[in-house]
Amino acid sequence: MTLAPSILMLKLPLPPCLPQWVNKDTGLDDWMHQSARDADRFTDWGFDQWDQWRRGYDALVHHLTEAIPDGKIRMFSPVCKIFWDQDEDARVLVVTQDGASYLADHVIVTASVGHLKDRQASLFEPALPQKYREALAVRHRSCVTELGLADKVQLGWESPWWGHTNFSLNIIFTNNILGERSWLKGIMEFLTVHNQGSMLQAFVPGEYAKKMENLGEKRVKQHLVSFLSDVMGQRIPEPTFFRRTQWQKNVWMRGSYNSYVTVEGGNTVMRNSRQPLAQSVEKFGKPVLLWAGEHTHTTRYGTVDGAMDTGEREAKKIIAYRKATRG
Repeated sequence: MTLAPSILMLKLPLPPCLPQWVNKDTGLDDWMHQSARDADRFTDWGFDQWDQWRRGYDALVHHLTEAIPDGKIRMFSPVCKIFWDQDEDARVLVVTQDGASYLADHVIVTASVGHLKDRQASLFEPALPQKYREALAVRHRSCVTELGLADKVQLGWESPWWGHTNFSLNIIFTNNILGERSWLKGIMEFLTVHNQGSMLQAFVPGEYAKKMENLGEKRVKQHLVSFLSDVMGQRIPEPTFFRRTQWQKNVWMRGSYNSYVTVEGGNTVMRNSRQPLAQSVEKFGKPVLLWAGEHTHTTRYGTVDGAMDTGEREAKKIIAYRKATRG
């Protein structure tokens, strides 16, 4: 006689700190909001915090710009309008806030998905195609694509009060924090900043970050010093350096650093990949608007290498089109 195998399923409560750690790593308000399909497609290349960028991101920027002739990069020139249906030659007119305009055959848009969702209605003329607006969750029945939020806070001293080793402090809360200090509950760890041995850094995700951004800078600094003193059980000296990001309030970002497809989006528009966010807008078969940025990468979203890869991907599309139409 063959006995059927029996399966015992236990539904155990999650440790309270686990969802918080996931939210910190992903920048989500709630890890249950991200599509499991989208999360499963992410490719993890490992953790290399201390060695990956030995000279910081300046080295990367220098590498990418060293071959570009002087005068070809315009800094501090916010784009206020993109006319992508300009004439019978299917060219694109880009207008910046200082009144300058640029006529191009192709435009690669690298703005964050948060900025696009916020400004697409006023930025593009005519309106973007309906399918692309649906991928951004514009005029769609529910949210499809979102940009998470993970702010940084940094404190620095003339010399490290914790000694001359890398500092690492993990925090598990046993008591609630009420009032304007409640944002501190979003902090799960303090770490030494890469190549800055006397500076500490912490991430503040989601709703906690929004609360922090609405507080004055002096207040945030006071909260952090008091919080560190409490968890360390010692007096912490006054920092000589303080910095915090406010990515949600930044009109050019509206969040950071990790985009995600929602549960609804993973079941509808973005079921198989993030391709709808990378679909070029064409006129007469010519790609006039192309899309790059971490949010358009299916497997390496939220990463610098993923963003770089999408820029190369779109440049290759333009090269292929021009070769094919050259005759």
